[in-house]
Amino acid sequence: MPRYIIFEKTRNFDYKLKGRAEGKTGGDAIKNLRKRSYVNTKSPYIAIPVNVFGKYQFNPTSKTIKVLGKNTKTTIWKKPK
Repeated sequence: MPRYIIFEKTRNFDYKLKGRAEGKTGGDAIKNLRKRSYVNTKSPYIAIPVNVFGKYQFNPTSKTIKVLGKNTKTTIWKKPK
């Protein structure tokens, strides 16, 4: 079965990573994730197949930010569609 990455869409149009699951379709993958862990049933979810996930991102860019006086590198990605 294909593997999916599941995101939760918030009111600010941020996409929080909820987890990974397997299923024949994206809806089946979301149902399987709900069986395994607590997932809010009222929030909209997006299931993206793992093999096409890279097509919905910008080229990753490294950005250095200062956290508690230390420089930390982070990778910035585009939000999934």
